[in-house]
Amino acid sequence: MIYLERKNEMNQLSTTDTKQRLLETAMDLILAESYGAVSVDAICEKAKVKKGSFYYFFPSKADLVVAAFENHWETKSRPELDRIFSDQISPLKRLSDFFEYAYNLQKRTSERVGKACGCPYSSVGMEQGTLDQKLRQCMEHFLELHRKYLESAIRDAVRVKEIPDCDVEQKTDEIFAYYLGVMMLSKIANSLEPVMLKKVKPALFQLLEIHTSKLEE
Repeated sequence: MIYLERKNEMNQLSTTDTKQRLLETAMDLILAESYGAVSVDAICEKAKVKKGSFYYFFPSKADLVVAAFENHWETKSRPELDRIFSDQISPLKRLSDFFEYAYNLQKRTSERVGKACGCPYSSVGMEQGTLDQKLRQCMEHFLELHRKYLESAIRDAVRVKEIPDCDVEQKTDEIFAYYLGVMMLSKIANSLEPVMLKKVKPALFQLLEIHTSKLEE
């Protein structure tokens, strides 16, 4: 009886490990290439998982990618963004720290996969937006979650008078568009330079309409 319980436990651990490898491998391959360029065979080969095991967990590549992005959000992105956008931190610093986080994330990712990857949500969204509704909705969802963090900081910055009074939603759209723009430029150029804080922060402060003297704070 004890032997059977331990065997079941080991099987469960093995199953969990297999699924996790598929999730992480899919994320890395899509970051390094694109959704369309990555096949189920390539994912299985890289993850060292049999194709039958893949279809045990996921009906299709699209289902795996949605699950991979959800896993990445829950285990990596959201904890970091919750920390950065803590209401114990001044709103202006939250915004600055967000762009620093974006740079550091791009740097770590490029070191791992060998390329500047840009924003994975917008990349997959642009690639598959007119082709796969499920993927489009997934990418829109995660992009909107990022936008809401920015909006909360901008709203608080107006409230505590760190930035001039403004239409918060419009200002959020401007900052978010700038963020997506520099991430796209980074990917196109295969360079981290567009997302470097020394370039991003002055533009961010200009968009927020605050004095550049605060750059040193």
